[in-house]
Amino acid sequence: MEKFSMNLPTGYVNALNNRHNGRKLDTKRVAGLKERMDLFWLQYSKAKKSLDKLWIFWVEQNVEDHFMQPKWYNAHSRRKKHELAMLKNHRSMFYVLLEADGNSESFNQHWCISAEEIKEDFYRKYINKKG
Repeated sequence: MEKFSMNLPTGYVNALNNRHNGRKLDTKRVAGLKERMDLFWLQYSKAKKSLDKLWIFWVEQNVEDHFMQPKWYNAHSRRKKHELAMLKNHRSMFYVLLEADGNSESFNQHWCISAEEIKEDFYRKYINKKG
């Protein structure tokens, strides 16, 4: 049986390590990042809760049956507002995590981890760290 070995650039290996395990940050910096993460999470959660309430309203009031009427326009406007708020805060949480990890990527809502996973990952790496 042959052994496979691969030589990777140190910078690449360090970036992967930071992405999966976090990097060493001073407590003041972690506290600032945590404050921002918590703020974006709170705003994301509020928008998600509002959107969930809107979907209930949507079904109960048969919004689509009121096509091109004020109720229909209002519901679609509110849906768009809540979805944009969720997207904005999801993006912000993603960039806080990247800032903490010292990595750089671009946000794409279709392939990025969820806001919940971002928060869990950040807390695992920087807040609830063992050792």
